Amino acid sequence: MAKAGKINLDFFKQNISEKCGFQRPEILMKPKFGVDVSVIDLGSGKILISASDPMSFIPGLGAKDSAWLSVVLTSNDIATSGYAPQFAQVVLNLPDTMSAEEFKDYWDYTHHYCDELQISIVGGHTGFVPGQNSTFAGGITMFAVGDIGKYFTSANAKDGDLIIMTKSAAMMSTAILSKSFPETVKEHFGEDFWLKTSGKFEQTSVLKEALIAANSDGVTAMHDVTEGGIFGAVYEMMHASDKGFEIDESKIIIDEETGKMSALFGYDAFQSVGAGSLIITVKPHGAENLLTKLNSENISCAVIGTVKEKNSGYRIISEHEIKEYKHPETDSYWAAFYNALQKNWK
Repeated sequence: MAKAGKINLDFFKQNISEKCGFQRPEILMKPKFGVDVSVIDLGSGKILISASDPMSFIPGLGAKDSAWLSVVLTSNDIATSGYAPQFAQVVLNLPDTMSAEEFKDYWDYTHHYCDELQISIVGGHTGFVPGQNSTFAGGITMFAVGDIGKYFTSANAKDGDLIIMTKSAAMMSTAILSKSFPETVKEHFGEDFWLKTSGKFEQTSVLKEALIAANSDGVTAMHDVTEGGIFGAVYEMMHASDKGFEIDESKIIIDEETGKMSALFGYDAFQSVGAGSLIITVKPHGAENLLTKLNSENISCAVIGTVKEKNSGYRIISEHEIKEYKHPETDSYWAAFYNALQKNWK
């Protein structure tokens, strides 16, 4: 349990950050904690943006949802650059118990979602591995070609920027737990509630709001919310930007369904995996226009805090106190999921 999920900052610093092979001068953004993409100068005014994530095959979710999860999470990373993904390489190390029909379903859905997002699969590797029982079934790398000087990363937030979030906190946690334990959710809240919460799974792309932000005045940086939730995403972003932050807990959007699900399953909505929400930093003069643009596309959004100078630290304003944020060892989603399994929830 202590090691479930992504590695932390200390592990990255000790084992990875200074051991990334030969450092070519064309690298504009190298691997960095809290940064979603790498950026390479191709010359002639063009750049190559890339990002990688696991490919998931989760029997409890099925082929369709597993494929969506695999495609959308990497697509979200590329989207934070201000560009839509264009190309993908896919590596699959699948369990040797997978049937031909299961593989066909999984790959058909992977193709479908890439086609829907206009992503061309240009290569990769596919194999079957005896004893492979992980839900991580390989990896996917996506690419986009853009213009030099016209891209975003999570490492460019500036002092005084306002911090905006979209949609709701913990969307992915709510959706996966609802899909994983449907009988329990229906028993407590009914069929309609289950349909609504499990349906959040299909709302976890941030491509639309990222492209809106990329074409809005005053936007400085973007970061998609994954493990660690809203707090974790802002922390990663400010660490990458060498800044501090102040977040008003009361301003964070937590929709009604997530409020009820987090109470039932015991996860912290502020700090649980939240794919589908995007963190955007914007200069104060551009905030109102950006919020108006997002709202006009029916994308919920709110200003939740401010970027501060690094010496200000990481501060959370709650109802009764101002507290210093401490990045947790693991996302609270994992404990909620394993506790539900131990309770034999269905």
